[in-house]
Amino acid sequence: MATMTPPAPSRVVNRTHRAIRAQALKQQAQKRKVRSLYLPLIFGGVLLIAAMVTTAVILASDSDVEDTLPYASEQIFVLLMWLIPVSAAAIGVVWYKRVNAGRGGRN
Repeated sequence: MATMTPPAPSRVVNRTHRAIRAQALKQQAQKRKVRSLYLPLIFGGVLLIAAMVTTAVILASDSDVEDTLPYASEQIFVLLMWLIPVSAAAIGVVWYKRVNAGRGGRN
């Protein structure tokens, strides 16, 4: 005949369930934080690629006259070159605030 082990006391079971729930909530918050940074990361990557294309286009352009403005098709690339540092600063501020919010900051 097989012997059965007695069930665990309810206080042990409840403590285990609370620990598992707390760990699950912590993992869920971490996933939410990482997912919220995907969009700024993708946006920054696209802007970085645009900056490289801009540099290549401007360096490869064949301007015969030195004192002229860039062609209209190149002006968007010049605009993107200006937006890169501004976007990087904005992403940095968002990242900084989220890190501080995780530490209990009120920002």
